[in-house]
Amino acid sequence: MRCTHCNGTGYEIYIHDWLSDPSSMLRILELESGNGKEPLLGSLLEASISSEENYETLSYRWEDIDRFHDPRQAAHLHLDSQVFPVSDSVLEALYVLRKPDQSRRLWIDQLCIVQPPHEPDKKSQEWRKKQSTEMDHQLRVMGNIYSNSARTVIWLGPNPTPEDILAKEYMTSFKAFRQQLGRLVDQHERYLKAANNREDTSFADDVSWKFILLTGLSLKDTQTLLEKGITEASRLPQLNNHQVECVLKFYQKTWFMRTW
Repeated sequence: MRCTHCNGTGYEIYIHDWLSDPSSMLRILELESGNGKEPLLGSLLEASISSEENYETLSYRWEDIDRFHDPRQAAHLHLDSQVFPVSDSVLEALYVLRKPDQSRRLWIDQLCIVQPPHEPDKKSQEWRKKQSTEMDHQLRVMGNIYSNSARTVIWLGPNPTPEDILAKEYMTSFKAFRQQLGRLVDQHERYLKAANNREDTSFADDVSWKFILLTGLSLKDTQTLLEKGITEASRLPQLNNHQVECVLKFYQKTWFMRTW
């Protein structure tokens, strides 16, 4: 996963330009198209956080970046023909997310926010102050950056195991059930309010009964739930010890330890 684009000694380390206004602007990675293990190429664009820029945010498992070694030997991509070191996790995700026939715009904190240096003594006091100020502003608008994106891609890592697939299938089986529960909660609140203004409360009572079933009865009693119209309950699988272990192991992945 090391780039073969940096042979020889004629390379430069990418240096960010400071944002014009870190409280209202952000950087977006424009990842160029490519195939397979071709070098990762791209550029950073400045845009307004409040604009309708079409970009995706990437949430990945955190890892340290080894910046002390020669960047040509470390995981990296090329920004405007310059080398930018990244963690193995980000590199893996970029190879998977890169499109073969068109560019893709991504926001990745590791690339789009100027990170603190691993060797602070090699940076001037003025640089460190600018970096700290800009990063502070960017962290404050992190929620807007994520909410304004087209979607957030979560990268858990490459090569899912059979246990990962089993855990995902089990958790996915609850999706329709959760959706139906949500609809019933909405109906429960809406029709109970309406029942106060009319004599016929039969429908409100029926919705209320379904709500009570969902929140108060054991999900093992699927036949009762099915008879009352909670159709998705009948599709819930029964968990055995192995499936429980798969789900617990899935949630022990490094990604679930990160802050955002």
